[in-house]
Amino acid sequence: MIVCITGGIGSGKTIVAKIFEVLGYPVYYSDERAKAMYYLTDIKQKVIDYLGNNAYTPDGQINKPYIAQKIFSDNDLLQKINTLIHTAVHKDFEEFKKKHSNAPIIFKESALVFEANIQSTCDKIILVTAPEKLKIERIKKRDNLDEQSILQRMQKQWSDDKKIVLSDYVIVNDETEPLLPKVLKILEEIKIERNSNNSKPTNSL
Repeated sequence: MIVCITGGIGSGKTIVAKIFEVLGYPVYYSDERAKAMYYLTDIKQKVIDYLGNNAYTPDGQINKPYIAQKIFSDNDLLQKINTLIHTAVHKDFEEFKKKHSNAPIIFKESALVFEANIQSTCDKIILVTAPEKLKIERIKKRDNLDEQSILQRMQKQWSDDKKIVLSDYVIVNDETEPLLPKVLKILEEIKIERNSNNSKPTNSL
């Protein structure tokens, strides 16, 4: 069973994914692996073709501020880069699944499950949400970005309201309640569903 964990920037989906990992389940971090794809020779050349030589620093590292500025101000470039990286990540995930073929459940963390139209590859979807103000505060601390840049990125992602109706489970990560009990409850329900193959309505925790 493939369970996708998604959520907008700053929602805290990676923390939820790490809890499942600590519980002993294999977790594929799509966002982290996507960054690694930029260093593959064929991908790197295409990124340069799309964005220019400044997409990489002189020592060969990703020039994140430059790439962000280019793609978040040009929907066509954003689409091209997303398609390029998502295709590479898909192949990488297939290899990950082979390595963990004996695992009853594999979790896949991905920010753009719906935006990239890959929800059909997920048996179940867990959406992690948080109030916009809290998301912005988290991103400011984590990435040292100004609020305008953060809002610009948020606007490129689907709203939580749009994603909630398409998700099987919703975790509200607003720091008012601990995450672990919510994760454990969902895990138990997923295990029951895996055994019974019965579908259940969206559950908000």
